[in-house]
Amino acid sequence: CVFLQSHYDEYDNAVCTMMDHSPSSWRHDIFVQNILKVSNHDLYYRAMIFYLEEEPMLLNDLLKILSMKVDLPKAVSVMRKAGHLPLITPFLKSVQNQNVSAVNEALNEIYVENEDHESLKQSILEYDNFESLNLAQRLENHELLDFRRIAAIIYRKNKKYAKSIEISKKDELWKDAIETVSESNEMELAEQLLRFFMETGERELFASMLYTCYSLIKPDVAMEVAWRFGL
Repeated sequence: CVFLQSHYDEYDNAVCTMMDHSPSSWRHDIFVQNILKVSNHDLYYRAMIFYLEEEPMLLNDLLKILSMKVDLPKAVSVMRKAGHLPLITPFLKSVQNQNVSAVNEALNEIYVENEDHESLKQSILEYDNFESLNLAQRLENHELLDFRRIAAIIYRKNKKYAKSIEISKKDELWKDAIETVSESNEMELAEQLLRFFMETGERELFASMLYTCYSLIKPDVAMEVAWRFGL
């Protein structure tokens, strides 16, 4: 055991020496060979800062090599505190299949800041381990329609159907609203949306509602609405 500890201390010392004397001692290939064998795992996170400051273009390569060793939430925290979280986007994407909340939330945050609604939508649909309602609240009043639509999707996934419908109605996303009602399986929501369409002049959606939500709209309600609005 003493021999093994001494052996591993050599790797720790080698890594520290390369970081402390980088102009003359550091080489990427030798560095990664040694850091994979260190006993002090805090050196992983010190190495992240070292690469951020001196070799930022190789930071993602380092992290991919350490992906099975680093604590992902801690790695995200280190980069967030350093103020350079977007720099490790490629690495975060490569480990997102582990569905770790810190990784999901970091990527979702980056997508929102970059106004990349397509990547954000794919992320929330494929990986569900994140504070979804917090994200929905952040997006529901976003200036871009696509992000408000994602908020409605998140509310629907969390069975907050009335809230999802409310957002879709504001943006006149009628298809989304009808599909949400259908998924909710709530007769009250179906009748409310049917009457809303008629009262706001969206008469052509009467047939769409009956077709998509046929099991949720009672025949007498359909007949009454049809008679009242001359349909």
